[in-house]
Amino acid sequence: MTESRRNPTSQSPALRCFTSSIFPLCLILFLPIPTAFVQNNRDALWNMEEAYFYIGKIHRFRGKLRHADIAYTTAVKLEPNIALWWYRLGSVREAMRDLAQAASAYERALVQNPEYAEAESGLRRVGDNR
Repeated sequence: MTESRRNPTSQSPALRCFTSSIFPLCLILFLPIPTAFVQNNRDALWNMEEAYFYIGKIHRFRGKLRHADIAYTTAVKLEPNIALWWYRLGSVREAMRDLAQAASAYERALVQNPEYAEAESGLRRVGDNR
């Protein structure tokens, strides 16, 4: 038996993920999908943007803000019309102290939903500190 089979902590994160119970999530985390493929195969990947949103949510809860930023950015790139997703991207960027980019995301949330009170509040917070 190899060392990696006896000691699972010596395996790479990708290998541990693919051999765990969260295999479908691993496909999304470790196998990047080219944008052209996504655009040309929209019907086959109908929920990919939602998957990236939830991956962002998981990373945000775990405190991995840079990972959350990447996932939320991918989600809004695939589906730019959901105010909540822009708001979450703004809140992660605010937590990372990237205030200009946070303001931009909050503004996009308000474009999608002008009555979004949390996005207005976030925009005021980061606007005061920029």
